[in-house]
Amino acid sequence: MGDGRLKSGRGYYAGLVVATCVGLFLFTRIQIPDVMLTLTVCLAFWAFQRATDPEEERSSLWAAVLAASLGVGVMLKGLIALVIPGGGIFVYLVLTRQLFSREVWKRLHVVSGAAIFLVVAAPWHILATLRMPPYLDFTMHSAPGEYHGFFWFYFMNEHVLRFLNLRYPRDYNTVPRLAFWGLHLVWLFPWSVYFPAAARQNFKPSDRAGKTRLLALCWTLFLLVFFTFSTTQEYYSMPIYPALALLLGGAMARNDSWTLWGTRVLGVISAVCAVCVGILLYLVRGMAAPGDISHALEQHPEAYTLSMGHMGDLTLQSFAYLRLPLVLAGLSLSGGRRSLLDGARHASLSSHRPDDGAVHSCQPRGAGGF
Repeated sequence: MGDGRLKSGRGYYAGLVVATCVGLFLFTRIQIPDVMLTLTVCLAFWAFQRATDPEEERSSLWAAVLAASLGVGVMLKGLIALVIPGGGIFVYLVLTRQLFSREVWKRLHVVSGAAIFLVVAAPWHILATLRMPPYLDFTMHSAPGEYHGFFWFYFMNEHVLRFLNLRYPRDYNTVPRLAFWGLHLVWLFPWSVYFPAAARQNFKPSDRAGKTRLLALCWTLFLLVFFTFSTTQEYYSMPIYPALALLLGGAMARNDSWTLWGTRVLGVISAVCAVCVGILLYLVRGMAAPGDISHALEQHPEAYTLSMGHMGDLTLQSFAYLRLPLVLAGLSLSGGRRSLLDGARHASLSSHRPDDGAVHSCQPRGAGGF
């Protein structure tokens, strides 16, 4: 999606961001379907863009891929797999003034797409509803001992009432709104230092690259705004990681002064983290580590309704059990810092070369080029 819609190299950086960002590793330590949901959402947006491309000769194929990815997503995570792509695409079509474009809807093959979606997603939901009556109960109340059939439990309790923070049981919590947005600096680390550079890109849908960036922006903002009005866990925004990666990858490949400053900031952060690791190793140098790490952890059950709640269980003594990981992290940060500084020097030298745009203007460019 990055190389085909933007320009060669951008896709590589975008893939690097998704594969190595902190959030993906933090939230996949437990078995949740959100990573697979992220794949289906990304595939849906890609298929939409391919299907609506006027130069695409196989629009029916990509429309079918779009419908199938939505169906699989619903089977994985429920209606949110429809809401995220549907909302992002709606905002994009409004901004590009294509919402009422007959050509766009013709290329999406809505009727055949709806049939494919229903073939994938409907049978299981229908069978489950029939096996667990009562049917079509829309009760807007959830309390201990109440059960109104599968339809109510799945669609009302787990979707509508969960969104409205009225669901029972209350085995969940919500991340503060500002933190839900701001923590993406952590989830996309170390590449989040390039967000300022990404914000300076051109989002006008004047070519394929601009359309891709605008679609990624609509994709991102719709999800963030949607969950701003709902209960949220830290990992609920995982489906926008590919969109943010596309924007970051484009910025990283530009190699301009903003990218240089991002690399320098990352070098400083890496150095500070390496020092902190060294301090931790020094403080636990004489501590015994009998048995397993559970002996050194504190319990905070009130925090476990959030995905990262167990981070508060860590104590200074618990790091005595983590000496080897700390050493490896310190070496990685130290080596990474040197590599980043080398990259900064390379970017600095590149900034004294002729303007990239002038160079590329002398070379053949595809329709998706910057």
